[in-house]
Parts: sequence; structure tokens; C-alpha cells
Amino acid sequence: MRGSVNAYYDLGWGAKEVSRLLEMIHDYDMQHLKYLSKTDVDAVFLEDDWRSTTSLPTSLHMWCAYSKPLYRDYCEMTHAHGKAIFRYPDGQTLPLYEHPVETGVDAQLTALCHAH
Repeated sequence: MRGSVNAYYDLGWGAKEVSRLLEMIHDYDMQHLKYLSKTDVDAVFLEDDWRSTTSLPTSLHMWCAYSKPLYRDYCEMTHAHGKAIFRYPDGQTLPLYEHPVETGVDAQLTALCHAH
């Protein structure tokens, strides 16, 4: 909606609008997960594509502050309906390695990315 570069600037500068935007996206995602969790699927698969191939575009602290609570909610919603939750974060995610487990992700697929 604002473009990746502007969104990262907003995060870094702590713009109030970022919190509202994240809230709107989170509400949408929770409604979608609620719908999926009521179907006959055994698991829900989440995919992220906001990371670069060489590093996280934000600090680990910022990821934990903004994204980790959202994933915790996604996992709680999905598990409450007896479903597993899998995650595939596209890009360089080694600094985040233990955090998905802490949020409740049942399995994470990871591709190692190398700069060329």
C-alpha cells in the first residue's frame, strides 16, 4: 500500500500509521484464518515474502516487537481449532530461527539464500 521502502522507513521512524496498518492487516489475516480453521484442512500454511536474500530488512528487535505477537495470535487461532500451522519465510531468516517455535509454529520450511 505504501511500498516496501516507505513501510520500512515508517517502521524505523515509529510512525503511528504503521500500527494502524498492521492492525488492519492482522484483522484481515485473523478472519481468513478463522475461516480456514473451520474447514476440513489439517494444517494452515503461511508464507512471508518481505525478507531480503542477504539479511533481515529490519532489526531482530523490531521483528520481535511488530511481527512476533501477530504470529502468536495466528498460531493460537489455528491451534484452537485443532490445526497445525506451517510457515515458509522467503529470504534470509537465520536471525529469526528460534522465534517461530516460540510463537507456536509447528514447522518452518527454510531456504538458505546466498548473495551472488
